[in-house]
Amino acid sequence: MTKSRILFPLVLAFLGATSSAASPRQALVILSGGASESSLRSVLREEGGRVLRAFPPSAFICELPGPGGLSALPGAAVYAGPAPAPDPSCGEPCVLASAVWNSGFPAPAAAPAARVGKRAEKRRGATVLSWVPSSRAGQYDIEISSSPDFSSRALSSRTGHSRYAVPPGSLPPGLYYWRVAPAVEGAAPAWSAAEELEIAPYAAPRRRGRAPAPAAGRMRGRSPVAAAPAPGASWYRLQISSSPDFSAPVFDQSSEEPRFKLSAAPLASGATYYARTAAYSAGEEWDWSETAELFIDQPAPPPGDMRRPRGGRRE
Repeated sequence: MTKSRILFPLVLAFLGATSSAASPRQALVILSGGASESSLRSVLREEGGRVLRAFPPSAFICELPGPGGLSALPGAAVYAGPAPAPDPSCGEPCVLASAVWNSGFPAPAAAPAARVGKRAEKRRGATVLSWVPSSRAGQYDIEISSSPDFSSRALSSRTGHSRYAVPPGSLPPGLYYWRVAPAVEGAAPAWSAAEELEIAPYAAPRRRGRAPAPAAGRMRGRSPVAAAPAPGASWYRLQISSSPDFSAPVFDQSSEEPRFKLSAAPLASGATYYARTAAYSAGEEWDWSETAELFIDQPAPPPGDMRRPRGGRRE
């Protein structure tokens, strides 16, 4: 039976017309007011229910009794479906209980994201692509292709900003097409209509050798990646790939500073990646740096996280 959310501040009457009155039903129970763990256990024992997992002093995952539910226990909020985020005053055990309970329900499918408007303008020698931020997403996927059907990609990236800079010299001269979509987990990209992007012919840039390499090492979570400045550079570019030949970068971003935030990068924890930087200015170009290895460590669980051993006890 599909579970649906029902909240009764005081009592639980029934779960639905299709459920049997005598069938066991599980629910998250959060106590308030004068209700206590001992009174909950007493009611359950008398009416034929039981506690399956406890998160004392206020939260419990229970097998509910028969038709009476918890009618004999005022002050019990009962959730038979996904529970809302508890009030912070309920404490860490309540937050953990809610997370454990909600993990048993499939995540709802994300609604299609709204399309975004866009434009291109020159800035410090770069072509800066920008778009109207979407209220449904804080991250965006961007693609640049030499074909209007995007059958081949010259550049693809995910960014946490509503703009992307194409540094001078980073793409060969020619006609390109670009599009952008809000990144909504679980939903197909709602790509904007393709726009033309003209990369004008330019004189061969003066080569300045290798750009400074990004710092290598173990990274907990999504720490920024930084490199030393290249004297005279106006733009920097960072590529991250799961292979040392960079045949399919998973992150390709530009910045006016040699420091890049990875909050929008699709990087897996416990994996090794390869990073390199390039630098550009009007009439000058630095080659790709030496490759640096990045190991993405597991982030530390936040206080009250369900992975901590002090979580709810099983009955």
